[in-house]
Amino acid sequence: AVLIVLLLASLRIVFRPLAELRDALMQLSGQERGGQAAITELPEGQSRELAGVAHSFNLVLRKIREEGQQQEAILSGKAKAGELSQRLQHANDYEEFGRQLLGYLTSWLGADIGVFFVKDEATSEFRCVAGYGVDPAGCRAFKPGEGLAGEAAASGQVVTCRDLPDDSLRIHYGLVSANPRTVSIVPVSGSRGVIAVLELAYLHEPRYREEIRSESIPVIAFSLELLMGKRATLTLLGETQLQAAKLAEQQEELKATEAWFRGIVENAPDGIVVTDARRSNILANPQNEGM
Repeated sequence: AVLIVLLLASLRIVFRPLAELRDALMQLSGQERGGQAAITELPEGQSRELAGVAHSFNLVLRKIREEGQQQEAILSGKAKAGELSQRLQHANDYEEFGRQLLGYLTSWLGADIGVFFVKDEATSEFRCVAGYGVDPAGCRAFKPGEGLAGEAAASGQVVTCRDLPDDSLRIHYGLVSANPRTVSIVPVSGSRGVIAVLELAYLHEPRYREEIRSESIPVIAFSLELLMGKRATLTLLGETQLQAAKLAEQQEELKATEAWFRGIVENAPDGIVVTDARRSNILANPQNEGM
């Protein structure tokens, strides 16, 4: 009888945790059992015998879920990069380009404020052309090597600042304001080196930021170089048209001078003959015929 009691007790110790594990697995798979709602992880505290198994299973499950979310962010990023490219290609100047970029990118990255600097080829300065949540007129221009933004422009590497002092920067939301926790300074490199710099501030550092940047920065660089090429072409066209207008004006002045000179020669009372350097006659007035 004692043996039977011990056997029944042993079976209960073994089968009861297994039944609990089975029920938890069914809940995890989304199948409700006995009115219980579905769960996202196995409970680890119900049974000491299976606590280690449940914990290990949950760790693997979290890793799989994290990798799935990362892949989803990457795939979503490719679609958003295409949409961003379409928006940027409609811009006709740097200010419009920056507004379109910051309006889309801050939402995509989860940034709270941002500014966009474009390199001036004539002076090698990076000038602020647009801001999101901040007035671009208050942003100082910089050259490569000047400050953290200049270091990012000189090195071509992302500079990230965390745990900023309370008095360094504030993000205003109408009636309230808060200090950002992280600032990222992101250089945009094209075929001629760094051509622009993005500064983005975050209250909460987003997940998968590196994956999003790897999708968005090449699109920004390509679109910005297209705009730079378009502006250079328009500038060259304008200069060509100006030169053509000046040449036409000079030709009109030359014609007027020639007509004035011809009038003097033809109306002179004496005979006049005009010759070139080879002593060939190029102009003679009627009075010369009687000589």
